[in-house]
Amino acid sequence: PAAARAAPFTPTDPTVAVLWLRADLRLADNALLRAGADASALLPVYVFDPAAWGAPSAAHTLYGTVKGGAHRAAFVTAAVAEVRAGLAAVGSGLAVRVGDPAAVLADVVARLLAAGTPVRVVASKEFCAEEVAAERSVAAALAGLTTPDGVPPVALQFVWEGTLTHLDDLGFNPLTDTPPVFTQYRKRMEGGPGGRDGLAVRPPAPAPTRLPPLPGCVDATLLGAVPSLGDLGLDAAAAAVDGRAALDVRGGEAAASARLQTWMVDGDHLRHYKETRNDSGTDAGSSKLAAWLATGCVSPRTVYAAIRRYEAATGVRDDNTYWLVFELLTRDFFRWTAAAVGPTLFAWRGHGSDRSRGDFAARRFAPTDTARFDAWAAGATGVPFVDAGMRELAATGYLSNRLRQNVASFLINELGCPDWRAGAAHFEATLVDYEPAANWGNWAYIAGVGADPRGGRAFNTVKQGGVYDPAGAYTKLWVPELAALPPAQLWEVGKVDPATLAGYGVTLG
Repeated sequence: PAAARAAPFTPTDPTVAVLWLRADLRLADNALLRAGADASALLPVYVFDPAAWGAPSAAHTLYGTVKGGAHRAAFVTAAVAEVRAGLAAVGSGLAVRVGDPAAVLADVVARLLAAGTPVRVVASKEFCAEEVAAERSVAAALAGLTTPDGVPPVALQFVWEGTLTHLDDLGFNPLTDTPPVFTQYRKRMEGGPGGRDGLAVRPPAPAPTRLPPLPGCVDATLLGAVPSLGDLGLDAAAAAVDGRAALDVRGGEAAASARLQTWMVDGDHLRHYKETRNDSGTDAGSSKLAAWLATGCVSPRTVYAAIRRYEAATGVRDDNTYWLVFELLTRDFFRWTAAAVGPTLFAWRGHGSDRSRGDFAARRFAPTDTARFDAWAAGATGVPFVDAGMRELAATGYLSNRLRQNVASFLINELGCPDWRAGAAHFEATLVDYEPAANWGNWAYIAGVGADPRGGRAFNTVKQGGVYDPAGAYTKLWVPELAALPPAQLWEVGKVDPATLAGYGVTLG
């Protein structure tokens, strides 16, 4: 607000605070902003690393998929533009640069040090391999900077963000004591006298009304511009909203708040959440908050507080409202697991209790034979429920949790893909709500090399289609060439004789 911007600012810390934003794209309940709120000047920085977007990566995939695709890039660029405007409105701003984070942050800090001002750099701690590698590179680059006489060396400092339960309230060391199975983790977190209602969740902090100003040496060149998708090596046309999408998901804190209001309060959809959460192709069935959570447009604590407000206002406090809390706990579990297992989260043999499992190597899908993988990715396997899901994913960047499990199981168990990581990398490239811990943890779970004592999950995709899309409406929306088939023929279309199919205008290729 204008009044807040005009009010005098009295710092208590003489340093310039440089805040490295990553999955922190909001003002409300943001520990990173609070970490710089007492500085003499504040410079938040967001860096688009080209290696994380349009360039194919050899690190995690056999098949040359890009790291981040157009749908997620459109979401993130919108969120960055919004948070930049929000920071400006409370007296600060946001530098937006494209490049290697270590080089960019070292350049920014060097400019500030040239003015003779002490600088501290703060980020939210991450635990997945590429994020940790980036932190190490940034720390090394900062340590190599020459500081003026009397100015201490610049170190990368961390705050904790991104989980429902704060690290300090966890009650155990996640690096050494994270339970290996989610059920054990959930029971531990709910093990206090309050049970489900006794979770250690801090109340969300409000958005700041005033922040320290930008350093005086900051100019338009240093602030930069939010890149276009073309700048990131991506085709903007590929991010166009498909009219069949269940929800037009837009990046930013305002859109996250609007989704909470319209879905949970106005639509009253939390009331039936446990029953509807596996629905496909519907706006109301699931919360669809994952993209905003993954990018930090909303905090888990804010979602949790909204659930509690809903319960208080409606008197509904049952398995339906709990299930959204359950999903927030699941999200936390994957993050703590990533901290505990380190790079083995991305290993072929995984990180679970059955890491010796080597039967992938005996499967019939050669690493150089991409035909079946390509058919899976394109939604052209001939299995209607799977194809519908993969086409929705390609067109929108979204897929329901139930369908994610089905298409992953199909790739691993039915197509015999020898390296589950190829599927995980495809999801990384296509999902709007991609989050490394959850994505790779879930794929390892389906492959039987993650946090699951049962040694893998195999889904009967024919049966699942009949259960979760009984009338075939979702499947026919995305596989319109089968629109005339009745459900009895739809789910096992490969077994229907050609004459019957021809009567419905269907010819199998």
